[in-house]
Amino acid sequence: MDVFPDRLATAMMHGQDLPTLLEQVREDFGLEAVSLLERDTGHAAEPRWYVVASTGEDPPEHPYDADVDSPVGDDLTLAARGSPLSSDDQRVLGACAAHCAQPTKRWMASASASASARIRGRAGTSP
Repeated sequence: MDVFPDRLATAMMHGQDLPTLLEQVREDFGLEAVSLLERDTGHAAEPRWYVVASTGEDPPEHPYDADVDSPVGDDLTLAARGSPLSSDDQRVLGACAAHCAQPTKRWMASASASASARIRGRAGTSP
């Protein structure tokens, strides 16, 4: 893929939902499966991974299941299975990963803020 695909750019600009964006990424890069994964470091010795959204047959459930992965910050990774990508395609995939992760990051921030507010609310009340 020498140029950013028009269909993918259009889908991103028009705010398509995450499964639709992942399917577009899968098709445009000629991949078998794509997943957006969230890492939960929790208290375990080894982090656990959760599939936020995926498309294709047998999508990766961990970054190490993927042929190519593109981390987005500390907690999200776009993981893909299929044909190898050129270094240029990997850079474009990284940009796609960052865009696909934006709604998830906003949701995570909102959920964290809501949980903090609930905890503060409980701390201010007596049982």
